[in-house]
Amino acid sequence: MIAALLFAALVPTSCEGGSTSWSRFNATDDALVVQVTASADRGDERVVALYSNTGVVQVGQASVVPGSGPVGTEHQLVVQVDEPWDAQVQHATVTVHSDRGVDQTFELTQDSASAGMWVIGLRSGGVLGEERMDTWAIALEEPDSTPADSGTSGG
Repeated sequence: MIAALLFAALVPTSCEGGSTSWSRFNATDDALVVQVTASADRGDERVVALYSNTGVVQVGQASVVPGSGPVGTEHQLVVQVDEPWDAQVQHATVTVHSDRGVDQTFELTQDSASAGMWVIGLRSGGVLGEERMDTWAIALEEPDSTPADSGTSGG
């Protein structure tokens, strides 16, 4: 599954339908930097550790292959959430922050055979010969456990 990063044409995704609200599970600064280059060469895999929302406990890792390449390069993002947290995380997204000034959010697909594995393919968009650094922010989420206000009062 390859989602095109056509920065002017795509609208960020969101949790559609259903009534699930999500709480952030991992640290807000968990991110990878992907370089868009003028060269046809593809860069090495980039890997980052993912941490709990307090930034104290390592809960997994994310990797992107290749870590750099020209416009049109297909990148594979793999997020692995370690046990025992893999059962808590039920939603994963990546938000691409580009020098082009447009942020886009994409939902990752959970692997059917491994609860902690999330993947997405993305193709870098832009103008051939363009050079920039994109930040791919990883968000892991669990269902919000805050009880909804039922509108009744006890007593």
